[in-house]
Amino acid sequence: ISSSPNTEAYPRTKLVRKKVRRALVDPIDGTAVKQTVTKRVWKGIKKVRGFRVLAYSGGNTRVARQEAERWGQKAKEILQTEPIYVHFYSPRWMCQIGNYTSYEQARKVMRRLKKEGFTQANVIRTMVTIETTKVIGDTYDMDY
Repeated sequence: ISSSPNTEAYPRTKLVRKKVRRALVDPIDGTAVKQTVTKRVWKGIKKVRGFRVLAYSGGNTRVARQEAERWGQKAKEILQTEPIYVHFYSPRWMCQIGNYTSYEQARKVMRRLKKEGFTQANVIRTMVTIETTKVIGDTYDMDY
């Protein structure tokens, strides 16, 4: 994290350079020119109100913890790209799936899990972690 004045608005961010290639038509003779655009992008994470799929909710025993972890492993096999959270939220162990900003996204995943045997699956509203990006500026390089 740098100490620039913009970091207060975007806590826990880092500046990355991202190269994007795109074709551009030269206005003089109409030929296609390849152009490499280097974008300066702030990348970070923030917490917002959103939705997760509650795959399992048990008690506060060791057996409930093992069950939550077992359901988490089973969910990971089905949804490889989604984050799985197995945590103790007092007074119970829970297995939660995903970071969704809309109810419909979470509901679609819940339906898929119910088809796979997650009979307790339900959509809950909670704080979720999302990635943020903001383009700072572009630098153009012509490739002839």
